[in-house]
Amino acid sequence: MVTLGILGFAAKQVQRFVPPYPANRLAGSLEPYLAAAQNQRIDWHPLGSDAFAEARQQDRAILLVIGAPWSERARNMDRQVFSDPDIDRLLAQSYVCVRVDVTESPEWIRAGGL
Repeated sequence: MVTLGILGFAAKQVQRFVPPYPANRLAGSLEPYLAAAQNQRIDWHPLGSDAFAEARQQDRAILLVIGAPWSERARNMDRQVFSDPDIDRLLAQSYVCVRVDVTESPEWIRAGGL
């Protein structure tokens, strides 16, 4: 038990020296839910015509993720699903990923199941 505690403490100390993933298209976003994903491996797009044009050009489906910074479900998806390298590869191959923050686009709140 003590060994696990020491390993956990050491991992936390080393973690601050590990650089984050390079910022994706959400870098610089002021919406909190979008900004939270700016260093994920997933190439997120903000909601807009550019994302839909890219999906048409590449003949890919759109993965539309609707969330809010206060949503426990959204935070769990970030921690448990969108941090998985296998999921990242699948999304990169098959989808154009779009992320919507309902605090800035409240018209999407009912669609998000929050």
